[in-house]
Amino acid sequence: MLSHAESADSGLLDTTVESFDRHFAVNARITLAASHELAHLGVTANVINPGPVDTGWMNDELSRRLVRDTPLGRLGTPQDTAHLVDFLCSPQGQWVNGQLLKSNGGSA
Repeated sequence: MLSHAESADSGLLDTTVESFDRHFAVNARITLAASHELAHLGVTANVINPGPVDTGWMNDELSRRLVRDTPLGRLGTPQDTAHLVDFLCSPQGQWVNGQLLKSNGGSA
């Protein structure tokens, strides 16, 4: 899987603001680059797609539709996503690197 569509003229650790802005504008997912460039520092880079999380922004109609379309039959909570972040930051998650992880109750 390749999610690095724009080449930058520098690495993540020595980039200019202009280069970073250009790079980020094209590659909202620069995770694969970070997972390679920061690995020697013991830093892992992952992206979490939290899916439909109930933080008060949804109207009732949208909430009902998302609950119906989610196999687990409920909306996510911030705590659901926090559990995954906690795992990724723990020693048990140190082997997970460069991944897009879905914490979404099985929703499409």
